[in-house]
Amino acid sequence: KTHVKGNYYVGKSCVKSACRLAYEGLIVALDAYFRVNGIPKPNHVHKKFMYGNEEYYEDNLAKLDADLLDAHNFIWNILYFSGYYDGTMDELLINRGFQEVNYIINKIKPIH
Repeated sequence: KTHVKGNYYVGKSCVKSACRLAYEGLIVALDAYFRVNGIPKPNHVHKKFMYGNEEYYEDNLAKLDADLLDAHNFIWNILYFSGYYDGTMDELLINRGFQEVNYIINKIKPIH
């Protein structure tokens, strides 16, 4: 568990895990969105190696929706790179990254 002290989260491993999981969830959602839009996932793109796959996501988001591309790039920088990889603990920054994940998921989810 984690909590906030001042403007920072306390509990680095929890925050890093949350950032990684949020980004992985976004990748799952984007993969489904691409499939629905007829964009196959090449064999060389593996979830396990997300860092090297950014070009795949950036190129295809650029073709589909520039706003989604901007949001994805922000999320990658904040949640994956700064939050998970570097371990930033800034509450406002991390929460902003989570908001962008929700924005993308709500924008691409099918309406029933």
